[in-house]
Amino acid sequence: MQTSVEINGDVLRVWEALSNDALRPLKEIASDLDIPYSRARRSIEWLVAHGHLQGYRAILNPFKLGLRHAALAFFRTNPSEPHIRRYLLEMPRVERVSVLSGTYSLMALVRCENRDSYETTLGKLDELVAQSKFKQSDYVSIIRTYKESGIPLPKEKKDANGTVKLDSKDKQILQMISFQKVSPDRYLPMPSTEIAKRLGYSQPSVHRRVKRLIEEGVILKIRSEPNPKEWNKDQFLIALKVDLKNSDHVVKHLLEDDRVVSFYRVGREYQFRVFVSSPSILDLRDFLDRLYELDGVIDTNTQIIFGTKISSFANHLIGNIA
Repeated sequence: MQTSVEINGDVLRVWEALSNDALRPLKEIASDLDIPYSRARRSIEWLVAHGHLQGYRAILNPFKLGLRHAALAFFRTNPSEPHIRRYLLEMPRVERVSVLSGTYSLMALVRCENRDSYETTLGKLDELVAQSKFKQSDYVSIIRTYKESGIPLPKEKKDANGTVKLDSKDKQILQMISFQKVSPDRYLPMPSTEIAKRLGYSQPSVHRRVKRLIEEGVILKIRSEPNPKEWNKDQFLIALKVDLKNSDHVVKHLLEDDRVVSFYRVGREYQFRVFVSSPSILDLRDFLDRLYELDGVIDTNTQIIFGTKISSFANHLIGNIA
């Protein structure tokens, strides 16, 4: 659970602007917010100094990277087995690990580039489970990703591959910008001049490549981390069972609700897994009440997410993409 911190006024407005598009020039953000550039800069410096703005994360479209095999892996563990969580975070194809309430206390999001790597990864997870105390796990295949990190994903065409071909320079750039930690000396995302200098490329080349990766949908957004919309809010995982013959409006509702962070169609009786960010139990109740008002919603099952840690997924996996 988060510790309550009140952030409002221009500081919050600047933070929200960086969450929406951190690549925009600060002068442009200040102009749009109708505040002096110096005030916008001081707002970011305050957020960094107090640890509220920790860095900038590139939200990538997994399908454009060719990551078409995914699963939510659940594990029953004992508090005396913290090594299981550490091991999961070190696995190349695990994107994030969450601590949950309920029978299964750990959940890992797994993404793989082909069937062979998917089966190999699940095999390694089986080996890990075999060494645990309870030896219980459950793998839930993801059929479709509707929303990721608060961003609705474009629907993939059935007759198109959709994967964007990346060369070594593209991969290096993506690895560098996947997460950029801030410091008192650098409180904005790296400009193309700095990326070019670190990688030994020309600035125009880096600028063109980043622009192309955005236009082709590989980079969905570069935003402040953490996102202010999720700050001081609790996270919940909701398993949702619906009548699939009457589900389009349910999907539309979930895509449009800002409380929905991530949203997957899975191959189970409860056909959807919905990750929700909510400031209170009363707000969560409102979210569930609105769900049950929709035709086609049959049942829900809610778990508390006590914490989530993102692995160095991009750095591990991008290098392995063909």
